[in-house]
Amino acid sequence: MIFSKEYVVQKAKTVKDYNLGIIATVRSEEEGGTFIPDEDRLKIFEAVAGIADIIDIELTSEKNKQKSYRNSKR
Repeated sequence: MIFSKEYVVQKAKTVKDYNLGIIATVRSEEEGGTFIPDEDRLKIFEAVAGIADIIDIELTSEKNKQKSYRNSKR
């Protein structure tokens, strides 16, 4: 994984300390991002689900969209 989920959570919490909103997104290669396997992308989304104000998931990432949506409802 390029960034550990712990690193991402730490950075998200730092942004929250400044009372700024967070849009969590992990762009796929097709969307202009870096290749990150779906399993790792999902781990990042799950790690920030309780911190982010909005989670931006590509329509092409159906598996992640369904799992992240279910987890955000907890």
